[in-house]
Amino acid sequence: MKFDQLLRTREPWLHVVLAGESDACDALRALERSSEGRAVCRVVRGHKATTEPAFFDECAAAWQFPYYFGENWDAFEECLTDLEWLPAEAYMFCVIQGVHLLEKERGDQQHRLLLVLQHIAKEWGQSTPSRPAKVFHVLLQCTAEEKPSLDQRLQAAAVPHDVIQ
Repeated sequence: MKFDQLLRTREPWLHVVLAGESDACDALRALERSSEGRAVCRVVRGHKATTEPAFFDECAAAWQFPYYFGENWDAFEECLTDLEWLPAEAYMFCVIQGVHLLEKERGDQQHRLLLVLQHIAKEWGQSTPSRPAKVFHVLLQCTAEEKPSLDQRLQAAAVPHDVIQ
């Protein structure tokens, strides 16, 4: 599994990673090591992020959000579009067991998350007077058996994505 092409492209920003958890995490660690500090990869455990509060807890821990993180969608977006405490040229937000992400929430919360992540990816992809454009990718790891369920959720949200095997 090769993730190194993710350092060079911005679109699509969402990827389904068809692999086992261990293989996906190993590939991310290899990408982070080989990038020599240019990439930051963080993993959120989907099976531990089945509700909105649990999702915010997982993200705050994985990304080391500041102590004042407000545990709501606006604060989540603000933290992920800042990341001054994790300087890099590329950011990889991986969810292992992605099929379980927010599974105990209504479908509109899952859709909201995808829209927020899409906005974050677009924000990072634009240069500003204070910083150059950067890469932000979201990777949802799943197994072949879980893929139809994850595909159904992504199709309902009409979010463009690709598959990495």
